[in-house]
Amino acid sequence: MGILADGDITIKNAIFNYGEPVLDIGNHTVTVIDGVLYSVSGTGTLILDSVSQGGGGGGCLSLPYSHPVASDSPSFSGNIVVQGYQPLFVTSRANDIANKASSISFVGGNSGLYLVTDNGSDMTFNKDFTINGGSINVIQAKGEDCITPAANTTVNLSGVVTVGASTNVSLDHANLKFGGVLNGKDNLQVQPGGSGSVTYPDGSSVNSEMRVVTISKLEDCSNVYNAQSANNKVLVDFDCSESILGTVDYPFQVKGILGGTGKIGGYSKILAGGVIAPGHSPGTLTVGNIEWVEGGIYEFEIGKDGGDQIIANGTVTLGNGTLKVLRFEDYVPKANDVYTIIANDGSDALTGTFKDLPEGATFTNSDGGVYKISYKGGDGNDVTITVVTAPKVPNTGFAMLKNNPLLTLLATTGSALAIAFVARKTTIKKQA
Repeated sequence: MGILADGDITIKNAIFNYGEPVLDIGNHTVTVIDGVLYSVSGTGTLILDSVSQGGGGGGCLSLPYSHPVASDSPSFSGNIVVQGYQPLFVTSRANDIANKASSISFVGGNSGLYLVTDNGSDMTFNKDFTINGGSINVIQAKGEDCITPAANTTVNLSGVVTVGASTNVSLDHANLKFGGVLNGKDNLQVQPGGSGSVTYPDGSSVNSEMRVVTISKLEDCSNVYNAQSANNKVLVDFDCSESILGTVDYPFQVKGILGGTGKIGGYSKILAGGVIAPGHSPGTLTVGNIEWVEGGIYEFEIGKDGGDQIIANGTVTLGNGTLKVLRFEDYVPKANDVYTIIANDGSDALTGTFKDLPEGATFTNSDGGVYKISYKGGDGNDVTITVVTAPKVPNTGFAMLKNNPLLTLLATTGSALAIAFVARKTTIKKQA
């Protein structure tokens, strides 16, 4: 059963959901505004404006990824025009309307093309399309387990792509390759904070740049989730403990850099390549439960005002993560200085160790500093490091001056000339 358009018409606020009649546009131009659209047939032109998808998803598969607009349209072969705030989703499903269209045009500066890969598989989209503003979004969908993908997928656009106005390109654990013809390359603006790269027809490529996000008020706490992407540095400087509530089954996963002096709650997991670096060199960050997997990093900094610290109001699982000790502004700690790098509250469990660092182990940094680690510090379940041998004093050049009178003379003379020049410059300004 279907609904057949017998001329050019506009349909508003209609629902063509799963199991409902197919919208047959024939060879006419049909504009659909608002509503829900699941199945379309015909050879004409379909204009989409603020139309929702049919069906639904679960777990971490949000609705558009699971059921794009008109995702059951095997008999459609017409043209698609996207306008307004309309997204058009492309997946590997053969009957998605985007895969059936003969041509696609984006005419609104707020519309967007979403290229979504599933199950860790690459995808090729061979349709020609024109986009005049808006966005191209390349996304690798997470599975039901909500685990951040370990490797990027690639979407290959093998048709003719024409970019007629400034268009943002966003990458979410996926790469974009223009394997066909690209017109208007200079109109593409690769957005920072993405995880992936864009490769152009000439073989050149560009990576998304690092994005730094600072959170200083409650309404921005959801931006903490930017740290789930590898190319993001998130500084939490507010109490977001009631906003970030990951669980052991669905944790808040860090693949970027997480820092700041605020608080997050729930269950956090530092994935391979992910970094937790408390404070602003140095400082204290408060978490709920925290877990490192192998390859996850704790960047601990020492400065003149103390060292970094993670306050854990829950369990701590070190999981063979990597500990890096850094010196802020070349500060030189003294032998026997003790730093509590993880303050574990109460009787909560602390399990595992950092990679290659069993209880009481010593390790040497490249600067010559020697440190000893303990997982029984504080009240018995804190992680501490003790300076065994102080690092070498950084070479500031004064030792060279002390041992070379000629250099001392030249340096003194140069300083005097510089002072004279500054004084003269000041005098000239006053006369003006």
